[in-house]
Amino acid sequence: MAHASMMNIPADCVDYFVATGTLFALSWLHRQIRILFEYGFRHHATLSLAANGFVQATVPTTATWTVGQHYFVRFMSMGPHMLTTHPFSACSLPEKRSPGAKCESSLVFYIRPRAGFTARLARYAESHAGVKVPVLLDGPYGGVDMRKLESSDRLVVFAGGSGAGWVLPFVTAFIRRREMTRSGNPAPSMRIVFVTQTLQRGAGLNSRSQTSSAIMPHLAIEVYYTGCREDKSPSVEEGQFLQKLEDSEKAPNPVTSTAANSDSGPRTDELKGICGDCKSLDIRPDLRCMVNEEAAALHGSATLGVFVWGPLSMQNDVANAVAKEQVTTLGREPKDIYLHMEHFSWA
Repeated sequence: MAHASMMNIPADCVDYFVATGTLFALSWLHRQIRILFEYGFRHHATLSLAANGFVQATVPTTATWTVGQHYFVRFMSMGPHMLTTHPFSACSLPEKRSPGAKCESSLVFYIRPRAGFTARLARYAESHAGVKVPVLLDGPYGGVDMRKLESSDRLVVFAGGSGAGWVLPFVTAFIRRREMTRSGNPAPSMRIVFVTQTLQRGAGLNSRSQTSSAIMPHLAIEVYYTGCREDKSPSVEEGQFLQKLEDSEKAPNPVTSTAANSDSGPRTDELKGICGDCKSLDIRPDLRCMVNEEAAALHGSATLGVFVWGPLSMQNDVANAVAKEQVTTLGREPKDIYLHMEHFSWA
């Protein structure tokens, strides 16, 4: 108690500090024990540097997760960083399995190198391609409402920055749903709008855009490459996203690598090659207009699911557009529009 009086802290406050510290320690210990019992030390991630400069971490696991979920990952062989966990979006889906059956799937993370830990991880993956490192998994957390995702007649997914990885499970789920749709039933359709400042970030859509010819007519992919545009002062009507597309929140600290370097000029032809049959546009997207078009195309009992992963300016533009569509239908036949938003920091 002498120490408490010397620091001018009332004696009874020390008890509160002790109680708070005890509760925190117990909750932390409970979480660590739960992780060990649920996953143990059996998981290893294979690291490689993808063509777009992202770190690809592939973890074989029997765990299950859904679209839009993320894990907290602890890399156990990264020196002091092994004491910290980092949230990363799951960029794949588990293999299809019968109920109750267990089979191994590949849990894939695409990690954008920034500063600190992710920069060190990128340098390590570049110098040790294909290396396996032990990891601890905590999750999954978050995710979209799968009932809405699987019941919507029309799906529109907006993504910005490094959101290509977040989009991939949507494409996988859509392909599986299309394959299970019986002939004669209404076929769902999907539109992906991906906005990027750099060419390489769009490369993640390559593996999913080159799907079967039976599915491609119902899957539209639009990549808006804004990196070579001259700075302009957009009008207020264009929305916050157009005005803040060059904000610092979208500009990570670069990590130099031979796979990530690119010219600053426009490279539309190369972008088309990366994205297969998707459409590439060297313009800034009008997100509000896109939502308006999709809502206007709804007829009868058709449903629309809108999913957004990007900076707050992108979320605000899409959310305001969806709200406006709901307001304009007051007194008339309501439109069934579902909106889900994720902040772009889950990468």
